Amino acid sequence: MTQLGIGENDLWIAAVTIQHQLKLVTADRDFQRIQTVQPFELESWI
Repeated sequence: MTQLGIGENDLWIAAVTIQHQLKLVTADRDFQRIQTVQPFELESWI
């Protein structure tokens, strides 16, 4: 994943979000790329 430009911490955050069916609020665009592989609720307040 590092080669794809997605950090390990971002993967952990996405995994917890998916596991607990939460909505992730962030401005980090890496999560949009993760979302293309595994859909989850993602929102930006910017």
